Amino acid sequence: EISSGRSTDLNRDFRQVGCANVIAAVGSGFVGYHSVSMSRLASSDGTGSSVASLTAAALIAVMLFAGPTALALLPVGLFAMILAYLGLEMVRRWLVEAYAELPRGDYLVLLGILAVSLVFGFVVAVAVGLVAASVLFTMAYSRVDAIRSIVTGHLRLSSTERAPAAIAALSARGAETVIVELQ
Repeated sequence: EISSGRSTDLNRDFRQVGCANVIAAVGSGFVGYHSVSMSRLASSDGTGSSVASLTAAALIAVMLFAGPTALALLPVGLFAMILAYLGLEMVRRWLVEAYAELPRGDYLVLLGILAVSLVFGFVVAVAVGLVAASVLFTMAYSRVDAIRSIVTGHLRLSSTERAPAAIAALSARGAETVIVELQ
């Protein structure tokens, strides 16, 4: 939904992938799953049709009958260019488009994760991103006022059923009672 900008029926999508996996299991095929990069590649042609899905199914059928010799006929550079396109498109989206959408602190965390992943690798970048996001969350949550409201017992009566004498005593001293509601 996020990458395509369209609303989808997740239950229908998961059922379709499940049925496809059952069919694939009969023929000892590969497990299918949702992939953001593949979905972006399929929707990048702008048609919104299922041409990419049908083409992929046709290629798998050709490979089933032709075998690995047909795969050897395809240029390796083609696959490298597809991977490079997908990677650069995701980097462009997160660095250029996210600049206008994200708060400044979140965008700085994003740049930090990118820098750390380039220098130290993916695992360290995930750890740094998790720590930075936790710090940002803690700072943002600390700015929220912990007290929702402060009232006296004179304005808010107890919801507990009490004897008439206890109710009279609480009403007489209600202004002295402070009720603090927290978030």
